[in-house]
Amino acid sequence: MSAPVTLMGASSPASDTVELHEMQMDGDMMQMRHVDEIHVEVGETTTMRPGGGLHLMLIGLAEPLKEGERFPLTLTFAEQGDVDIEVWVQSAQEGSEAAEGHHHH
Repeated sequence: MSAPVTLMGASSPASDTVELHEMQMDGDMMQMRHVDEIHVEVGETTTMRPGGGLHLMLIGLAEPLKEGERFPLTLTFAEQGDVDIEVWVQSAQEGSEAAEGHHHH
């Protein structure tokens, strides 16, 4: 991809609504806000994980997601329309430990 892209939204049959959210530190409080779009620069990997930065929030799940399951998710980009991906469900601990690579005791 040679140009920045703009993620405008997402949808999934697994939930009623998928919202784009951004987490930001406001002093020592973590604020979560709904955003209308997410810009991804060329050559930049945008990582979404629990507890940090950008993430998609699934609202009104059709049924609880179980670890190890997969579900389809459609990402809508301003520049290229829809992109279908498959999401693998894993526990928040597993995901954040893999991302952080360390433990706090």
